[in-house]
Amino acid sequence: MNEEIQDTIKEKNVHLQMAEMAYEEKKKDKALSTVNNEILSVSFDLQKCLATPFLSSGLSFYKRQLWTFNLTIYETYGDKNYSYCYLWDETKANRGGQEVASCIYKYVNDKLDKCDSIKEIIFYSDCCPVGCLKEKGRDLIIHHTFLIPGHTHMEADTIHAAIEKQKKRTMIDIELPRDWAILISSVPRKPPINVIQMEQYNFLNFKELIGKVFIHKKINIDGEAVGWNKIRWMKYMTNNFGNILYKHSFSCDENQTFKILDLTKKTRRSCELHALHTNLLPLEAKKLKYLQSLLPFISESSRPFYYSLINNSTTCRSSEEESD
Repeated sequence: MNEEIQDTIKEKNVHLQMAEMAYEEKKKDKALSTVNNEILSVSFDLQKCLATPFLSSGLSFYKRQLWTFNLTIYETYGDKNYSYCYLWDETKANRGGQEVASCIYKYVNDKLDKCDSIKEIIFYSDCCPVGCLKEKGRDLIIHHTFLIPGHTHMEADTIHAAIEKQKKRTMIDIELPRDWAILISSVPRKPPINVIQMEQYNFLNFKELIGKVFIHKKINIDGEAVGWNKIRWMKYMTNNFGNILYKHSFSCDENQTFKILDLTKKTRRSCELHALHTNLLPLEAKKLKYLQSLLPFISESSRPFYYSLINNSTTCRSSEEESD
């Protein structure tokens, strides 16, 4: 067996071992949160885009539709498991890191308002990191573990599967983004899925913090390269604001200590988070054309929503042409 094949096998084994370690840590943390009311265990993931309108006739299948996005959060706290679906459409915000962070930010703040006992939150995901959680004037520890791509099974996936199943069963046309909220609320689960329809002002511009409160760095306090794509575990503490503790492994071994990345600025300015967007986002011309062609198949009461999208996008394009 040549050296290249041996290296490939070794790399594969390390990859599988890391995936197994992540799964075991997640299992352990979930069990811990059932017996300790100071610990909240959470996983989150984005569902594939939901097309709107979704018509029972099947006509919309071949058209470019309006995307509705869903970030699902699944928590274990005490002896209960709860699920939350944060919904928005592409005219309110995109489907990127700042949007995910905004949903998590809202979730955490809402949760802390209701539960005074929580002192530690453990997040699991395979997407962007959470951040900026210094809230409520209390000590809080946030862990964020990144699962191994291709080996992630999160409880949010079961929620997404249940939504897809309900979607196939329904005989009702989904004509508006809010109709997805109604459909998801009707998914038979105990306890029921909590559906939160995000407003545009809920999406915050976290990038404003860079340069005012934090400074982006690629080197940790020991002078080592951070290796962002290798990070598997991040830890934030409100009483050590601006420092990120991180590991490239899932190990709890005390010999494998956290590295420290100091993002604080020497002169820090106050920074109030602003909305990511103040106006509806315009849709591309081809998508508008397809949506317009579906209007005859949509109930009259739902058409004003699409008329407003068409008018908004047309106005935005006219303004851009004038500025050019």
